[in-house]
Amino acid sequence: MKKVKVLVPSTVVNILNQDRTISEKSMNRVLNSIVEYHLKEKKAIEKNEKAEKIDSQIQFYLYDYLVDEYFKYLRENGYSNESDFLRDIFYEYIDKSRDERIDILKNI
Repeated sequence: MKKVKVLVPSTVVNILNQDRTISEKSMNRVLNSIVEYHLKEKKAIEKNEKAEKIDSQIQFYLYDYLVDEYFKYLRENGYSNESDFLRDIFYEYIDKSRDERIDILKNI
């Protein structure tokens, strides 16, 4: 497993915690589910320039079966660092309705 760390706004962490509680999954599984969902979608992620204060850290272990595809996606989509990619997918995730987010977590 690959250890991943990213700084995000506390609002992202709050929404992730709410979804974790609803889905009854560990935070590590929730975060891996979000990454896996975006890798499977194979669509370009909108690069986000939100002005929110980045004041919280998320740390998790990326599952082994996702690591190769994860780095391939980073290269193919012009990400020079992992943090930008992860912030972009977390922003995209929290912009979805609660029902859509829970569906993502239940279907992965």
